[in-house]
Amino acid sequence: MDLSTITIGGISGVFIVQLIVTLVKTTGKVKSEYLPIVSQFAGIIFGLLWAYETSNSYIIGCITGMAIGAVASGYYDVLTKVTNKYTT
Repeated sequence: MDLSTITIGGISGVFIVQLIVTLVKTTGKVKSEYLPIVSQFAGIIFGLLWAYETSNSYIIGCITGMAIGAVASGYYDVLTKVTNKYTT
């Protein structure tokens, strides 16, 4: 699997997931602490759509979507916040 193929219509999966999360954030209905979860779900949905379109395994699509969601949400920042919360 080539990571350059993780696009729909030539648009990067990370960009699509970030766009979805930004749209959810601007509605104000979801607290900012839950946006990484929204990003993960959007990434998984994107990965499953990608797997369907490219006839790949749905498990690979789900794992790829989780990676895309993690990148889109700034997974490092999330882990830093969680680590700081439980170490103090």
